[in-house]
Amino acid sequence: MESFARGEMTGPEFAKTWHAARRLSPERNERWRDPLGQVLNHLFFVLEDFPIDPKLREPGDTTDDELLAEARAALHRLA
Repeated sequence: MESFARGEMTGPEFAKTWHAARRLSPERNERWRDPLGQVLNHLFFVLEDFPIDPKLREPGDTTDDELLAEARAALHRLA
């Protein structure tokens, strides 16, 4: 999330990385307590509406700029 917020990766790269990490999380027995859990769950739902392939974007989908703003807001809430 920090790399994305700093501009070191694109929205689609962040989304792919996020989804891969989320899939591995149960295998690692990771459990998040609040406020971290709330922040990560919110970002998960934002990513659900983000098309990794920009050609598949539909009205109402999360844009790259919106995703970036949400990631930065999440980091701010966790600081």
